Amino acid sequence: MVIKSKFFRISSLCLVGAITIGFNRLFVSANTGIETVDGDSKEDKAIMKMVEEEKYIDTKSDEFSVNGLEESMKSQEEEDKKAEEEALRQEELAKEIPGIDYKEYIDFSSYSDLAVTNVTGYLNVRKTPSAEGSANIIAKMPPNAGCDILEETTNEAGEEWCKVKSGEVTGYVLSDYLVRGEDADKLARKVGRLVINVDCKVLKVRSEASIDSKTLYSINGGEQLPVLEVLDDWVKVEIEFSTGEEGEYRDYAYVSKEYISFSFELEKAIEVEELLTGFSAERTGIVSKAKTYLGNPYVYGGTSLTTGIDCSGFTMKLYAMYGYSLHRQAAQQAAYDGVAIKASELKPGDLVFYSNGSRVSHVAMFIGNGKIIHASNPRSGIKISNMNYSTPCKYKRIFKK
Repeated sequence: MVIKSKFFRISSLCLVGAITIGFNRLFVSANTGIETVDGDSKEDKAIMKMVEEEKYIDTKSDEFSVNGLEESMKSQEEEDKKAEEEALRQEELAKEIPGIDYKEYIDFSSYSDLAVTNVTGYLNVRKTPSAEGSANIIAKMPPNAGCDILEETTNEAGEEWCKVKSGEVTGYVLSDYLVRGEDADKLARKVGRLVINVDCKVLKVRSEASIDSKTLYSINGGEQLPVLEVLDDWVKVEIEFSTGEEGEYRDYAYVSKEYISFSFELEKAIEVEELLTGFSAERTGIVSKAKTYLGNPYVYGGTSLTTGIDCSGFTMKLYAMYGYSLHRQAAQQAAYDGVAIKASELKPGDLVFYSNGSRVSHVAMFIGNGKIIHASNPRSGIKISNMNYSTPCKYKRIFKK
């Protein structure tokens, strides 16, 4: 920090004067080697006066203080506070949604002790407060997920754990990965999103804000979608996968305002019981491998499991690890790869396809217990979802066993 106060400056002239005094006041006789002091010259007195005038130092009562330093620090604190307020204002502006004030829906009263996950990947939720064994994992919490802390405990290894409830999941997470208290409230307001809640049994998702537009697919009751814009009778929403035609990426659509409600929500934990027995090594292996990429980025047309990939690239790359060659596009995989099966025949590792109303536009991998893993969209990346968040149009089996 640069302090501009005149009370805390020492000019270059002061420094020169101080050095000059030093040489004038202290010298050693070449003849005797005896130290002598000369401090009475007019030059010395003049320079000392200049030094005193420049430095403005108050040394009263044997205390060293700098006049104006406190005012300067106070001014800096005020500037820092203004900068922080402006940064928050810009964040709020970035979150603004045309047609609605999202801040009216911020309400965390349903949480008795709110906490937010502070992780870059996914946080494991366990049956017991122990990090031992994958069989203990019952769910995963994405970054910035909200939860209610039910109790705190320390296990035999000295690790601090919290029993939490997030969505429909109750289990244990390591305390170090949670933001709590006032910081949790601030973070929640920053990372939460306004969503629609589907209040009917099945809601049609349309290509345009018109009842005459094409139905892209249907979404089941209880599901939620982020809000992008609110119109008179329609809501523009962000959807899980592209509904564009071939070669076009489009991750938004429209739903009727008549059948939805609004709420401000945080991400939640999603159940994902680990596979134990009853399935082949290929199936358990590919599902476990797929989960290692959770949170990695989605890139339309991408083929890198670490730096960016799309839905069909994700399934293609995973199966290539097990010696299977799949087509590049979701529609091609649905048409040419593997064997068609029924929903009731699904096993972990099988493929699940979704349509945009006219063609297959998305593919995911079934991981068991009604869940899929997929490269979803640019916001969510590779994630786990409920298989029936939208009605699948086809199921395919690649593994023979």
